[in-house]
Amino acid sequence: ALTGLPNRHLFRDRLIQDLARAEWDHHQVALLFLDLDRFKNINDTLGHSTGDELIVAAAKRISQALGDRGTVARLGGDEFAMILPEAGSLLEIEEAATRVLEELARPLVVGDGTEVFSTASIGITVFPADGLEVEMLLRQADTAMYHAKADGGNATRFFSAHMNEQAAQAMETEHALRRALERRELHLNFQPIIDRKGNTVAGCEALVRWTDPVRGPIAPRDFIPVAEATGLIVPLGAFVLEEACRFVQDCLGEDIDLPMISVNVSARQCRDERFIELVRDTLSTTGLDPARLHLEITESVMFDETASDPVALLQAIRALGVKLSLDDFGTGYSSLSNLRRFPIDILKIDRSFVRDLEEDAEARSLAQAIVGMADSLGLEVIAEGAETSGQCDVLLNLGCHLIQGFHLGRPMTADAFRGFLRNHATASSTHTRSA
Repeated sequence: ALTGLPNRHLFRDRLIQDLARAEWDHHQVALLFLDLDRFKNINDTLGHSTGDELIVAAAKRISQALGDRGTVARLGGDEFAMILPEAGSLLEIEEAATRVLEELARPLVVGDGTEVFSTASIGITVFPADGLEVEMLLRQADTAMYHAKADGGNATRFFSAHMNEQAAQAMETEHALRRALERRELHLNFQPIIDRKGNTVAGCEALVRWTDPVRGPIAPRDFIPVAEATGLIVPLGAFVLEEACRFVQDCLGEDIDLPMISVNVSARQCRDERFIELVRDTLSTTGLDPARLHLEITESVMFDETASDPVALLQAIRALGVKLSLDDFGTGYSSLSNLRRFPIDILKIDRSFVRDLEEDAEARSLAQAIVGMADSLGLEVIAEGAETSGQCDVLLNLGCHLIQGFHLGRPMTADAFRGFLRNHATASSTHTRSA
């Protein structure tokens, strides 16, 4: 009723008819599945009436871009589908999809004069090459659309069998991860952060690890993205936070000093309305001094378009006495003005800068600029990814004395890291007495 386009049921009927004709005439049919990017953010910030205006405008623009070449339907919400009943080559199909994206990318002026920009992600599947059944083709187009969205949106992706394999693997990993969380099969490793000026342990970073009873060790790169996509990152993050805080308290109880522990936090965790309460309750339950807890965020938290007020969120974290680190600094779009606006305590220089410090003068200049900028803002700096003594020496000369990397210590189990802390404390004490 809102757009005047066919609904899901009528669309399905037309697709069945077009597939039957294509089978009879031996030609291709292309099915395009479209989803507007960040539509929820527009609804939440500008209101549902503006969202409806955008849906109506999108329907008109998609129809105009496609012309009389096929059928356009609204499947629900901000999802649209298109049929090209006599699709030509893959290039022609892609050109049609690109025209749709270009139409949607033009700014829309809504009722109050506000300009709204909207992009879309399109997944494409082709009959008969990709499949013969209606439901299969719809699933495949939907799968391809999610790949387009995962790659940043405003893009088209053709379905491939590899996508099905990836989806099956992701589903298997999701189910296994759910079981692992229930059975507490995950554990933490700890990588030291060393103060090279005094050769002391300044703290560590907590890193989650998973050993599946059947598949064995599973790399974080294979399960963290699945946790992010499915929302399991929220309970996973809660587990990591509690285990990390409890570990520090256990060390202190054994007279092992651990000044701070750093825990990674994703944008999805920060969007959870109970996140501040979770941090507060975890500190209370474990008894950890908030000053010993550092939460590592990335720029995606600071510039999350789906979050209501990231500045207020970070200020609320700081109000608990917890420090905030900005991870992977230098690889995104932070500027001096942004750093002044957000309540950040620590910058972590990305490993891509550290890797080339010994040979590349430009890398040294960039690292020096970051250290100087941080110093002017009263921020601490930690360099990560140091793998040689030469890199550590250059960083120390540049004024960055907090360093993390394989050269100084690889991620260790809890017991191994306790031993590392004891040995380091003994070595430091011996050095101090002899000095």
